[in-house]
Amino acid sequence: MPTLIDVELGALIEQQVCNEEANRLIDSIGNNQKMLACKQQFDKLTQSEMLLHQKDFKWNIHFIKDDSTVNAFCLPGGHVFVYTGLLNLTDNSSEIAGVLAHEIAHAELRHSLQQIIQQYGFQFVLEGILGINSSWLGLGLELVQLKFSRSDEQAADEFAFHMLQSNQIDTDGLISFFKKMEQTNSNQLTTFLSTHPDTRKRIQHIQSLKTSKN
Repeated sequence: MPTLIDVELGALIEQQVCNEEANRLIDSIGNNQKMLACKQQFDKLTQSEMLLHQKDFKWNIHFIKDDSTVNAFCLPGGHVFVYTGLLNLTDNSSEIAGVLAHEIAHAELRHSLQQIIQQYGFQFVLEGILGINSSWLGLGLELVQLKFSRSDEQAADEFAFHMLQSNQIDTDGLISFFKKMEQTNSNQLTTFLSTHPDTRKRIQHIQSLKTSKN
């Protein structure tokens, strides 16, 4: 399937999410150190030679002001959204990079596109891109809450791990962030855990990848 589908669909959903979150989107990050660090790591990771779609996708990042929600997601075509609640949970740039690498991996591996097609069908996706189906209106946030399969999560974690390593970023950040999620108020993690299940098993898998590299 041509990557143009990812690009066009991602742009459509990005616009819808921006419209739905208009009152909470952060227009300027100013001197916010965590947002600056996040943007810096995002720029570094999306320039990685590991990304086959590095030039095909329209990689960009948005911040949503919501300290009560620990979540981040990446749309088809490379549009990442990060909630301030997630940034507040991080303690260093390697944890931020770990989360970003995982979300970027979902787009690179085209998991989001596959989930949307599986849920709604290719014809529905095509009609949305062509603008001939009004059912797409208001679907933005609903589409980003589709649950990834266990195999998708494992593939994204593995890709993220290797991408962090190739960019000389400490992979412990990914592990430490997942451990924090286990200790965080479950109400804050409702959305993230609904789309990113099995945190404990994912920690164990990443640790095994780290061990095999040593």
